[in-house]
Parts: sequence; structure tokens; C-alpha cells
Amino acid sequence: MQELLTDLYDRPEFVHKAIDRLVNAYLSMLDQFEDQDLLRLNNTYYRIGSGGLGYTDELPAPDYDPGHVRAKDLWGSGAAQIFSDVSPRMHWEFAMQYEVRWLSRFGLNYYGCCDPLHRKMGILEKIPNLRKVSMSPWVDIDQAVANVGNRYVFSYKPNPAVFARKDLAPRQSPRRAGNGPDKGQSARVRGRSDNEGHQHVALRAPSPMGVGGYGGRSNQMLRGITENGAETR
Repeated sequence: MQELLTDLYDRPEFVHKAIDRLVNAYLSMLDQFEDQDLLRLNNTYYRIGSGGLGYTDELPAPDYDPGHVRAKDLWGSGAAQIFSDVSPRMHWEFAMQYEVRWLSRFGLNYYGCCDPLHRKMGILEKIPNLRKVSMSPWVDIDQAVANVGNRYVFSYKPNPAVFARKDLAPRQSPRRAGNGPDKGQSARVRGRSDNEGHQHVALRAPSPMGVGGYGGRSNQMLRGITENGAETR
């Protein structure tokens, strides 16, 4: 991880070539999924993104063909948690601009997991059809609520430490989980997404940035890149 973050500064061209190759491979895979009719709708009882069900009446697309499901009929998702301490500008340069190429294929999108995205909504606004944003329990909740506003569903991840107690104290748990619910009362909620225990304050397709457990496949796709960008096979 340290080497990757260092490469953002020391070898930016190499990182760009690696991510571009990876995204191209995933887009090619998605094209094959569509061509071979391997996709299925995920707008009902399906886990989407980092948590929550995909129920919505905005999917599938108006021209939906039950015999041929496309990416635009589905929820897409993405996240780059390893960029938690990277500036918004570098997050856009090395992750988001590539993720947008992937996410633009989907009808609705969910972004984030336990990321401190409260100061990055400016770049998240560039994601087409973004409906839901997930953030860490350690975000600046005031800034997060203000920046999310009433445009998206805000999935606030409460502090999980309440479940590490020997004896769970139900009355204390909401307070220990954080102040998200109270702070969020000032924000109007947008969206119809259900959720699995996350606190709504204001669902799953594979992601080229690693969401969904595709790390092994990603590593294989990147083996063909050397430091000078030449393909080894």
C-alpha cells in the first residue's frame, strides 16, 4: 500500500498506464457479459455497493428488454478506500476519472464505503446517475450532511465498536455509534433505497477499482505492465 501511494507522486505515468489498462479490461469484460446475456437485474432484494438493498423504481431503463439485460438497467458501484488520505485532486486524477468510465455504463450508482468523503463531494458530483453515498463514522458529519444535501441518499456507517462490548447496552449504543442520526435530521432524504442497518442521514456490480473481491483478477490484468509501460505478454 505504501509503495502504491508513493508511486502516485514518484511514478504518476506508470500508475496512469496501470489503471487505464485495468479499466479497459473490465469494460471489455462488461461488454462480454452484455453480449452473452449474463447480466441480471439487481433492483430488488440484492445487496448493492457497501450495504443496502437495491429496491428502486428507477430501474430498469425505460427501453428495458427482459431478454437482454444491459448495464444501464442495473445499479453500479465503486469506491477507493485506499485513497482516504489522498487529496480530492489526486483522488480524481488517479481514481475517479477512471471510475467514471466504468460507472457511466450503469443506470444508477452507489459510491463509497468507509471513506472520509465529506470533503470530496465536489468530485463525486461528476459520477453519472449517482444516487447513494456511503461514508465512515469518523467523517466531519456537519460537513458531510451539508455537502450531500438533499441530492443523494447518505449511508452513514456508525462506529462498530458498540458490538465489541461484552454486554451490549441497547440504550447506550445509539450515542456510542456517533451523532449521525441527530445531525442528519436537518437534511432532507433523497431516494428510495432500503438499507441493512445503516443509518440514513440525508447496490452490486464489480468495480475496476477493486470493489467486490476482484483483487486477484486485477493483479493478473496488471502483470503485463512494466515500469516503462511496455507489455510483457
